[in-house]
Amino acid sequence: MDIVLFSLIQYLRSGAFGLSARVHPLSPFKWDRLIRLAATHDVTDVFYHGLQKQQGNPALNIQPEQLAAVAEEASKQRDTLYDRYTLESTSLPGKKTTEKLNQICKTCHTENDITRETALLFGILTHNTEKMLNQGFGLRGIVDLGFSLRTNGDKVDFVMLERWLEQTSTRKMAQLQANILIDLFDFESDELPFMEKRERHGGELAIRCITQIDDLKNTGDIKSDGYVKNNKNRFSTGFRRMCIYFPYAPAKSIRSITNSMKDGLSQIEE
Repeated sequence: MDIVLFSLIQYLRSGAFGLSARVHPLSPFKWDRLIRLAATHDVTDVFYHGLQKQQGNPALNIQPEQLAAVAEEASKQRDTLYDRYTLESTSLPGKKTTEKLNQICKTCHTENDITRETALLFGILTHNTEKMLNQGFGLRGIVDLGFSLRTNGDKVDFVMLERWLEQTSTRKMAQLQANILIDLFDFESDELPFMEKRERHGGELAIRCITQIDDLKNTGDIKSDGYVKNNKNRFSTGFRRMCIYFPYAPAKSIRSITNSMKDGLSQIEE
C-alpha cells in the first residue's frame, strides 16, 4: 500500500475510533499529498484529531505551517450527521427504488416507534451507496457510519433497518460497507447485525478506490459554460466504477452508468 494512503488510514483509525496508529515520517511533499487526500474525502477534521493524538511521537514530522493549515480546515463548522444524511436528499437509480425510498421517508415521519437513530443509519448506508454508484468511493461516509454505530448502535432497530435494505435492494452494498469497517477500522461482526456475509475483499476494494475519486469537479472535466470537456473520460470512469460495484448492485450499477451516459450526451457541446 502507498505510504500516503497507509498513513491516512492510520490517522483516521486514531482520530475517529481511538485505535492505535502506526505512524511513519513523511517528506513535506508526501504530507502535502496526505493533506489533499484527506480534504478530497472530506475527513480533514478526523485526520486532525488523529494528528493531535500523535503529538509527542517522534515520527510525526509534519511542518508547523502544514499542521496549521490542517487545523484551520478542521475547525470549519460542519453539519450534524442528522442534517448531512437526510432521507429526503437521497436518491438511488431505479423508479421502484425511488418509490420505496419515498415510502420509507414518509414512514419515518409518521410512525413514532421508529427511532431517529434507525433512520440515520439507513440514511448513511443509502447515501454511501448513492455516492459509490454515481461518484466513487468516499471515506467520509464510512467513518460516519462507524461513528454512528459506535455511539448509537444500541438505539437502532436492526430488524426495521434490514427490512428497508431489502425493500431498496441495497443489502449487499450495506454489507460491503460493513466489511470495510471490519477490514480498515477493526470493527467486530457483532457490531454490524445487518451484515449476513463476511467478505474479505471489502478492505482491498476500499484501498483500490480511495485514490480513484471520479468527481468531475476535481478532474476539471466541467467547463465554465457547463459543458463537458471529455465525455470519453467520463464514460470510462463510469464504466470502471460499474465493474467495481456490479457484484454488489448489478441493476443499480447499470442504471447509474446509463443515467450518466444520458446526462453526458445532453451536455455535449454542439
